[in-house]
Amino acid sequence: MSWIQERFEQQRKSPKKQPAPKADVGEEPPSWHDTWYQVRDAIRRDISEFNDQHDTPQFTFSNSPESLIYVRPQAGMVESAVLQISEPSAALLQLDCPIARPGTPRRGEFKMNQGHIVLKGYFTGNPQPSTAPMTPEEFSHFILEPIFFPD
Repeated sequence: MSWIQERFEQQRKSPKKQPAPKADVGEEPPSWHDTWYQVRDAIRRDISEFNDQHDTPQFTFSNSPESLIYVRPQAGMVESAVLQISEPSAALLQLDCPIARPGTPRRGEFKMNQGHIVLKGYFTGNPQPSTAPMTPEEFSHFILEPIFFPD
């Protein structure tokens, strides 16, 4: 008898384990959850408004998986943005804006706090974010303006 057959035999003879009871699904979402969805909706709305001003869509919005937002150009070498929840337990967001021209890419970490987004630490690239807490709409404006209207 091979080891595989022995294992199957052992499983047949051992008592069946009862599945663990499922945890109560009524858990509260994290406090930053609503802020994340507001940021996502603001970015989606701004992209849609920008695309409406053109004959063909210029940018697409992707948020799959749910903890990631990817703003990417439809064509050409144009800037993009990736925003992701980098540390859910601390409500941290990582913003990366790769650039299509010589210069410094935009990159920084932000914290979602009581419906606002604040810079945590340093930010590379320009323009620099506000030092004051930003609403989701202001944060979307900060992310997208240099992409939509590069100098």
